[in-house]
Amino acid sequence: MDSDQESDESGLFFDEEDDSDNENQSEIELDEAEEENNTAISLNEVRGHATINFTKSINPIDVFNQFFTKDIIDLIVAQTNIYGEQMILANNSISNWQEVTENAIHSFLGLLIIMSLHRLPLMRDYWSRNKYRTTVCVHEIQKDRDVSGHLVSHGIWEEHLVTRFIRILSTYKQYSFIDIGANLGKYTMYAASLGCSNIISIECFRPNIERIRR
Repeated sequence: MDSDQESDESGLFFDEEDDSDNENQSEIELDEAEEENNTAISLNEVRGHATINFTKSINPIDVFNQFFTKDIIDLIVAQTNIYGEQMILANNSISNWQEVTENAIHSFLGLLIIMSLHRLPLMRDYWSRNKYRTTVCVHEIQKDRDVSGHLVSHGIWEEHLVTRFIRILSTYKQYSFIDIGANLGKYTMYAASLGCSNIISIECFRPNIERIRR
């Protein structure tokens, strides 16, 4: 009799524990469901700043103006001028700072867009007056400080010779050009960018040859 009672009580105990687990699990599921409902975002709540109606006559400047509205441009102008004045006061000196205008900000943003589309190796290349551009694959600077290091830091190798070379070859593009001891192929690349009809590049150091081929 006692053993049956103990068995029933024991069974009752485990049943209560199972019920408790089920209740806790239900509470957790309800909490998760509520959290999902709270974090869910309706499509009706998502609204962009600008709406563009695409037509056949749409211009790039129309798209630009949709994102950079007059209010945003005015804000950039105001904050830029405030920052400029703060820098002058912080340095306690008279600088050549001039207040920017709406046209200046438009020009600056336009330059950034162009720079993102037309990539050049160095930032200063965008302000260079040299209209002939080329790309050279250099070595790691630690391994080649003389040529590769100079190209990375200055953007050009033997500038006075390159300038004369470009002037001559741009006049006689129909001539063949032979680059003996081409190294990284700086002259070879300039000849190619000028549209030279026939180019022969001679180099014996295999790592240089691999970079010229790139």
